[in-house]
Amino acid sequence: MNGEELKRRISANIKKYRKIKNYTQSDLAEKTGISPQTIASIESYRVWTSEDNICKIAEVLGIDIYKLFLPTKDTLIYEEESAALKEKLMLQIEKIIEHSYEEFLKEKAN
Repeated sequence: MNGEELKRRISANIKKYRKIKNYTQSDLAEKTGISPQTIASIESYRVWTSEDNICKIAEVLGIDIYKLFLPTKDTLIYEEESAALKEKLMLQIEKIIEHSYEEFLKEKAN
């Protein structure tokens, strides 16, 4: 997957989950503090946004952030790839949590 495909996935998923919540672009903009023009540009693949904005959008939409990275039918990628990507992301998240917990235990022991 290249950067352009990732941008399309994120854009398509933001639009998809915004519509599921019955939010307009203006609603999402107001709730995230991101300008309506930026929301429109993100959804139409015209701009790449910051990690902070992606986190704000996921939070307002009430979804786990990994869902923004999953393939959608709009990106012409099949369900199997979506499930495989979700599994990879969940494994990476588990590793991060395990590492953080180990670090916490080390600090607590000292």
